[in-house]
Amino acid sequence: MSWLSRLLGVRSEQRQIDLDSFTEPIRSLLVGSYDTQIGMKVTPETALRLSTVYACVNLISSTISTLPATAHRRDASNQRRAERVPMWVEEPFGPLASSGQIEFRAQTMVSLLLHGNAYWLIQRNSRGLIQSMTVVDPGLVSLSAQKGQRVYRIAGETLRPTWDLEHLVGIPMPGEHYGLSPIRAAAQAIGVTLAAQSFGARFFGNSAMPSGIIEAQGRLTTEAARQLMERWRAAHGRDNTGGVAVLSEGATFKRISLSPEEAQFLAVRQFGVADIARLYLVPPHLIGDATGSTSWGSGLAEQNIGFAQHCLRPWVSRLEAAMTRLARSEPDRTRDFEIRLQMGDLLRGSPTERSQAAIQLVQYGIRTPDEIRAEDDLPPHPEGIGSVPYVPLNMGPLGSNNERAEGQAAEQEWKAEIARLEALILAQQAAAAGSPEAMDEVDEKPDPEYPPYDEDKETPPLEPRIPQRRCACGVGRA
Repeated sequence: MSWLSRLLGVRSEQRQIDLDSFTEPIRSLLVGSYDTQIGMKVTPETALRLSTVYACVNLISSTISTLPATAHRRDASNQRRAERVPMWVEEPFGPLASSGQIEFRAQTMVSLLLHGNAYWLIQRNSRGLIQSMTVVDPGLVSLSAQKGQRVYRIAGETLRPTWDLEHLVGIPMPGEHYGLSPIRAAAQAIGVTLAAQSFGARFFGNSAMPSGIIEAQGRLTTEAARQLMERWRAAHGRDNTGGVAVLSEGATFKRISLSPEEAQFLAVRQFGVADIARLYLVPPHLIGDATGSTSWGSGLAEQNIGFAQHCLRPWVSRLEAAMTRLARSEPDRTRDFEIRLQMGDLLRGSPTERSQAAIQLVQYGIRTPDEIRAEDDLPPHPEGIGSVPYVPLNMGPLGSNNERAEGQAAEQEWKAEIARLEALILAQQAAAAGSPEAMDEVDEKPDPEYPPYDEDKETPPLEPRIPQRRCACGVGRA
């Protein structure tokens, strides 16, 4: 039985991972909290109680976990050749597991967004092929450096980097091997927002301060005060709110308003939304805060593109690098193998912008029509007419393709000759419509291109010389 089997407590042929036996004790020792000056202890679990933190983590993890994965190689000419995606990418928990790649990547992103680190515990067979992986709680992993090398341990067992354990780092600090936790970096800001949320819950839940008071002249007994309060609630409480109040014996009602200090927590909570959204680089309108947005126009569309480029792309690149590194660690896998997560759908604009971009790509020969149609799940054009690139006929490399240039020159000459003959015919028709003498004058004017026929000579009359038209590519005649 291998060390990994002993660590996981299963037989080698079962290839299953079970961490429940030692998760909670080690978690209680290793997963700490971050103290704040406001007195709140901030942990990843308490931070998720804030709807803003939960919304940011959910948005980023859900978006990245649902991106399709592809694989390819680069040939000698640096061209990409599509390859089959490894099975452990599509089924990271194993072929018999009830969860797939979406849950696996979501767990990875939650670990990175809350702890700044994510760990994949890898299960391989005797040939070194990856069979399954598990996202490990960062609190279970201890990391140290020995002779310049990283040493990972879980429950006292040493793990080999990339072979037994893959470490994904969020924002690394200089000289440290751990990633910086966003919750730790913003512990003070999150603590203030948590304190404001807790104050609001206590204030509206079980605060001793009433919404108003009834003042009566003289001294009321306890029973009289209780009866007065019950009559007020019966007359103006719940469904009777807003009715006309009638007070006797000189009693008056005074409403108690919030003090500036008590009302400040509303502004604090509002600022906390923007502060946490700034922490995760998420536009506030994507998590339900449209306070600073005047409309849903192109400005917010640009923010969505910025969200994909500046927030999602760095995380996607980290996942791609980790999966590519693991794929290359398998035997018989070359160094030109790469795994990518497709972000094309996230960066697409409106239908009009997409259409214009597709037209330009096809016009300048960058992509074929069938490639554009394949992105929208449309079948290719019949007879392969959409599988070849198209280029404008008035463009070409300087100093080359002389045949095409000759064809274009012949086409221009043909068009000029047709225009000259059409002008001559129109002049003759105009002269004939005016008077027969004018027609004779037109006939008497010799055409320098076609001299008049001399009956004394045996040469036949010349036919109008119309050059044969050549296509713009210079191949064949039309």
